[in-house]
Amino acid sequence: RKLGFRKVGGILCEGVGSSRGSYIIAGIGVNCAIAPETDQPTASLGVNVDAYRDALITKLGAVFRRPVHEIRYAYQRASLLRSGDVIEWRDLREESGVHVGTFEGYGDNGELLARESGEFETKRLY
Repeated sequence: RKLGFRKVGGILCEGVGSSRGSYIIAGIGVNCAIAPETDQPTASLGVNVDAYRDALITKLGAVFRRPVHEIRYAYQRASLLRSGDVIEWRDLREESGVHVGTFEGYGDNGELLARESGEFETKRLY
């Protein structure tokens, strides 16, 4: 999520492998009290998380016990973006500038679906 085009949180996934197997570790981060310095604008919610930690953990646990299709539906309903909204994005694999197009929805894995201006193909933005 972003607050006034400033990032307030995100999801970090990391793969770990050993002779006993491979795992993906996922973490959720929310900038509660401070906005870290990164390569992009950040913001914080300006709250002390200590007062909310137990309630937040309880609620997150309840969310993750729900079926995936229910979580996906709630995620899409909570989106500030609507199909056809004009959006901008940058592909970090390219040195070119910002791409402009329309928001087309969300893919099966939560990725943004976008159509670049003048193009027919829908792109998956991860």
